[in-house]
Amino acid sequence: MQKEYTQEEIWAIYETLPEELQEAIFSEKTAEVIFNACADIGGEDGRTSEVGKYAGRVLMGEMPVQEFKISLELDFNLNHEEANSIYTAINEAVFEPLKDSIASIPMARAKKEAEATSESAQEIEPLPAAEPEYPQEAPISEPGELEPAPIPDPREAQGSSEGPSLENLEEAQERINAAITRQDARQQPERPPAPPAPKGSDGYREPLS
Repeated sequence: MQKEYTQEEIWAIYETLPEELQEAIFSEKTAEVIFNACADIGGEDGRTSEVGKYAGRVLMGEMPVQEFKISLELDFNLNHEEANSIYTAINEAVFEPLKDSIASIPMARAKKEAEATSESAQEIEPLPAAEPEYPQEAPISEPGELEPAPIPDPREAQGSSEGPSLENLEEAQERINAAITRQDARQQPERPPAPPAPKGSDGYREPLS
């Protein structure tokens, strides 16, 4: 017995077929040929509809034509003459005119599957490329924007918010004057002692100028 297909599987296969085979599967002409070919065996036991199912598998590329002929004898309990009569009628009216399309099923199926894969790939949007991050540079100031450094206040360096008092200034001035006086005294040469007065004199002379 042949494999049984679900409706979903049959429609998936049907979508991959060339257009002329899709039309032949649902054609009234195909149904009429199969019905007339099976007239001698009768259709009361459902064998006619089963023959039509096998013929559909040939048109879908799921069964070789020669296997169809053998299956008529094995699966439907027909003798050789009955099976050959049915096969000849269906083959001449249906399979033979579409033999090129049947032979092209593998290629047509591969092409449609490739197109479906391509469409699916186009639907997937690529992720945006991440932009490289660069370290931010410090802004360069214009010449006119440069501000001069503040001049430190001497009073702040001394740890006091007020200037030196008047008393401190006077005291410092006195120290400076005293240091100058001592320095002058060191620089003046010492005067030699006056020579003793000559003997026999009155002991008083006018100092030499």
